[in-house]
Amino acid sequence: LEYFLDGMARAMGWFRLTSIVIYIVRPIGIALMAISVHLAGIRLSSGLVCGLVVFALVLTTYAMLKIMRRRVTPVEPQQQVRSEQRRLWLKASLPLLVVATLDDLMLNGDVALVGVLLSPADAASYFVAGRILVLAAFAQFAFYFVFGRRFSVALADRNRAKLKSEFHRATLATILATIGSIAVTLAAAPYLLMVYGNEYAAAIDLIWLLSIAFLARSVSGQAHELLMIMGYQRALTVINGAAIVLGAVMIIVLARMLHVEGAAIAVGIISALRSLALYVLA
Repeated sequence: LEYFLDGMARAMGWFRLTSIVIYIVRPIGIALMAISVHLAGIRLSSGLVCGLVVFALVLTTYAMLKIMRRRVTPVEPQQQVRSEQRRLWLKASLPLLVVATLDDLMLNGDVALVGVLLSPADAASYFVAGRILVLAAFAQFAFYFVFGRRFSVALADRNRAKLKSEFHRATLATILATIGSIAVTLAAAPYLLMVYGNEYAAAIDLIWLLSIAFLARSVSGQAHELLMIMGYQRALTVINGAAIVLGAVMIIVLARMLHVEGAAIAVGIISALRSLALYVLA
């Protein structure tokens, strides 16, 4: 339901609604609930925290639903939806579901693989380094929010010059925002690592390596979103699928040779190759 509401909000240009509710209100709400539970003398366990997260997810999704129902004017359908239309919608949505699934694997699969291959301490350091770099990921995702609708409008207007211009603007904006967010993160990284504990001080090297991977990922700008809108779901499936398989092989090989740093290097190489493929295709 949240994905559906998020897509509708972006299509209507309501970027603040999704970004504020999902990325600001929800995390703050989870933190406040956790603090309240702790102050009440209740021990915070993993199960309890998961329950708080699910509760916040349900609450914010319901709030988005209520807000959007007020904003959207109901329209009575002029005719019943035919079975042919349902099959068409299913045929159009399934490739998008496959691409979205592969995207999630691209973003999180390396953490799971490192957890299987390496020691818990190395896996924890890798996870912490990735969490600290979440600002860079958010900068890239923010432009995905903005330029996706612009691509759709230019494509609907059959204005290839505008579409090309928006793509180049999106690429430059994504790269610059990523560089800025990485610079801020690297400057604050030693202090952020102190929050997790002294045993994670050595993760600063991983942060530098993963920063290169994030920068390599930004080189393609919003090519992935553009190709998705233009109907290149099969090509995206091939590119993402090949990146996942090749990335898994490289992580296995380099992690055995260079330990957790090897996994970070593998992610950087795969990110660069994937960005190159997306940019050339776009």
